[in-house]
Order: sequence, then structure tokens, then C-alpha cells
Amino acid sequence: MGEDAPKVLVIGLDGVPLELIQGWANAGVLPALKQFMTDGATGHLASTMPPTSGPSWSTFMTGKNPGKTGIFDFLYRRDGDYIFPPVNTTRRDGKAIWKIISDSGKVAGSLNVPIAYPVDKINGPMVSGWMTPYGAKDYYHPPELIAALEAQVGKYHIYPTETFAEGHADAFMRASDALLEGLTHSALYLLDRYNPDFFIVVNFDTDRILHQMWHYLDPTHPWRRDSADRSAPVREYFQKVDASIARILAHVDPETLVIILSDHGMGAAHNFIVLNNWLLQTGLLKLKTDLPTQAKKLLFDRGFTLRNVHRIANALGLAKHAEYKLGYFTDALMKYFFLSFRNVDWLNSKAYSFGRHVGSIYLNVKGREPRGAVAPGAEYERVRDEIVELAKDFRARAGLARAAFGGRARSGLAAERTNRHLLWPCRFRLQ
Repeated sequence: MGEDAPKVLVIGLDGVPLELIQGWANAGVLPALKQFMTDGATGHLASTMPPTSGPSWSTFMTGKNPGKTGIFDFLYRRDGDYIFPPVNTTRRDGKAIWKIISDSGKVAGSLNVPIAYPVDKINGPMVSGWMTPYGAKDYYHPPELIAALEAQVGKYHIYPTETFAEGHADAFMRASDALLEGLTHSALYLLDRYNPDFFIVVNFDTDRILHQMWHYLDPTHPWRRDSADRSAPVREYFQKVDASIARILAHVDPETLVIILSDHGMGAAHNFIVLNNWLLQTGLLKLKTDLPTQAKKLLFDRGFTLRNVHRIANALGLAKHAEYKLGYFTDALMKYFFLSFRNVDWLNSKAYSFGRHVGSIYLNVKGREPRGAVAPGAEYERVRDEIVELAKDFRARAGLARAAFGGRARSGLAAERTNRHLLWPCRFRLQ
């Protein structure tokens, strides 16, 4: 950024499709975004491959594709083991844009950007976002930031205080509204206090709400029992997002370059496939023959799965915070009670899947995986081709969507005046 360069404000709306925004904006529901698109330029962008939040935001912040950042998912395989911890910035190659700007002598700020923990020590404020370990105390910089911020806006929350469950949607939306209000107040405070040359704030809850509540927008979804219009809670939340954007825009001068963007889009999906279940059925993934594994397999076949247990916990109101307290960071205990990679016979398994993006199948390669079963070279290519042919012959059958090891997929917007841009990429989604 040169001496005469305008200040830059980036507002991120995670996982929001252009068509949803345009439809509501044209209907008069989102006046701030409507005016923004009218005054500027709007269009689709390509997201990353895979088009999910971890790779996409890492690419945005560094300018490098996932092959160069090394961030392909929310998880990675730890060297020498079949354990898959969450990714963070220590796994990422490439310097973030706010660090580059800070190193040039300018003031930069970053608020609630996913995959931004551990935080960079920059000339300006930084608060990490989604994928920060639950309970972390070092998610901000400078050290005095949170005390000063909370003195002005109250207790700061990265994660909402409710997890979505049918029957408790009102509590979920109230928690989402509170999180949005806190994020907005925090952004306004940081803009006022630091007057940064570059500032980014990301609303990750837009992604979470659309993931959990897309069936409210889709009358044909199998979770629906009627075709009535049930979109009001989602639409009303986005009206509050629109009002939040208007408040933030009012805090920047007219010369500021403003970019509103999404990292990927969203769309309907009525089924999903758990790839490890399919690999078990094809024989490419094999389980141990010991008694504990076979007992867990028997229970799994009878419906004792994490997915079904979570449904029961939701119905009993016991799943509050589970998305974050258990999600990626403390799930080891679950692996003792449910089928997991602990129960895989790795020496006789040729392929496996992990992560949350599209079609993530990995070969269990000798010399790369700790107990590899596939030799590099000709055998690797033969097994790879076998998987391709099996996939071509795949037909959906009851039971494939049972959750054993996990997997899902994704599909996405961009606006400019001379200084205003609305940017969105593309993705599809399996719900």
C-alpha cells in the first residue's frame, strides 16, 4: 500500500451464495447490500478446490492456492500416525495479507477470520476466529486488546452459546443474534480505536446458519413435512447482517476501498455419502478382527452411531456447545465407544477418507503412511484406477449415509463502485 493508497475494508460473509443475497436484496429485504450492489459491480468468483472455509480463507489471506499453502481441509494427518488434528496457521505456508501490510509500516487489523490461530503479531489489532481451540486464551494481539475490547463491548465470544437443534431453533437464533451484535460492536470499536489502513472482519455464523437451516429455505428437503414458507428465521437473520454491514460502512470514509466477499457459496443437498462406509463395503478399508472392534461394528450396524447419539442429545437439550467443545478438539473419548480409525486394520487397508471436503480418498501408501499397504508406482496406479472404476459403478443404498468416519462436500459472489466490491465464489454442498 503506497502513501496515496486508499484504506481497505473487507467484510467477509462465510458460505453465502450470490443468488440468496440477490433475491432478498431485489425484494427489498437487504437495503444496504442492495445499494452496495447498485453502486458497484457484482459477480461470481472461483473458489478454491476444495471449496471449503479452511482452504478458501487461507488462499484469500496469502494469495496462494491450497497446493502452496498446504491447507486442504480443516484437518491434517499427523506424521507417523493415523490421527487427524485440526489445522492452524503453523501448518500454513505463506504470509497473511495483514502481516504483509503491517510489515510495510501500515496499521492492519483482523477480526474473526477462520484459520487465523495462532495470531500474527501485527501493527494493529488481531482476534482469531473459527477453528480457534475452545477455551484458548491467546487468540488475540496485542496482549492488552481483549481487556480493552471487553470493557467497551462486553464479553467477547468466538463461538455461539447454542448449537442448532430442531425444537430449539429460537434459542439458536437468539444466540446467533447476540454473536452478530458482539461482532459488530467489536468491529466498530477496533475501527475507531486503531484507524487501520487495512481491516477485515468475517461473519462465520452466516455459514453455520445456512448449513444448519438450509431446509428452512428448501420446501423439497427430506427433513420437511410440508411445502410451507419457513424461510423467515433465516431471512430475518440476514436482515440483521445487512444492518450490521450498514453500521460498519458508516464508520469508514467515502474513499475507503470496501470489499464484501464470501469464501464459497451454498446450495441444497438431500443426501450425503460417508466415504469410509463405502470403502468398507468395497473391501478397500478393513477392520480389525479383535472382539472390541467387532462389538462396535455390531452396534454400528444396529444404529449406534455418533450421528444418532447426537440426535438424541439434541432432543434432550444436551448438545449445547458440543459443536465446538467436542467437534475437533476433544473427540478422543468418542473413539473408544464408536468405530473409528483406531479399529482399522491398516496393514490390510488400501484406502481411507478423512476431512470434510469433496471426494477425499487417500491411498494408504508404504513409506508415507505409518502402516502403508500400497507400494508407490504401479500398485498405487492400479489401486487408484480401481477406486475410479468402483466409483463409476456406485449406486446409493440405504445405510450409506450412516456416520462412521465422516465426509461432506460443497458450491458460490463479487461489487464495485470505483471503491466498492462485492465478491463471491462458487460451491455446491451436501447437507
